[in-house]
Amino acid sequence: MRTPKFLLCGLLALCCAACSVTRTRTYAPASTKLDLQMSDLNYIGQTEISVDFRTYLGFIRVTDALNGTPYDGREQLIARVGGDGTHPQLRGKLRRAAVKLLEEFPDADYFVVVKQIRHKNRLFLGAEITDKAVVKAYSFK
Repeated sequence: MRTPKFLLCGLLALCCAACSVTRTRTYAPASTKLDLQMSDLNYIGQTEISVDFRTYLGFIRVTDALNGTPYDGREQLIARVGGDGTHPQLRGKLRRAAVKLLEEFPDADYFVVVKQIRHKNRLFLGAEITDKAVVKAYSFK
């Protein structure tokens, strides 16, 4: 019984490939720490953002209003505020309402989520939910 030559060549190539080792190293630190104090920031102002939506069967969600104005589903703008480990991140649909922060405080460098409130009105197989958040805006000196 003769073994085909291409089978031997393939086996030899597989052995050579299995013996090779590739290592990659990063020389940058895993995290960077920036020590900021409140004396390094200027307080600009505070505002409240809100989103009104309905849920059906626990997974169907329909947005009614962002910051008191009717929601237009054709325009999808999202802003991420908070979530740096020390301050809470905005809940799901509040990210769409956070665009108001950038419009109201265009020169702000830092936002702090002070509190988040959820009001839920339970319905049969659904709920009407209003999420509100109070956010403070700061700029660097």
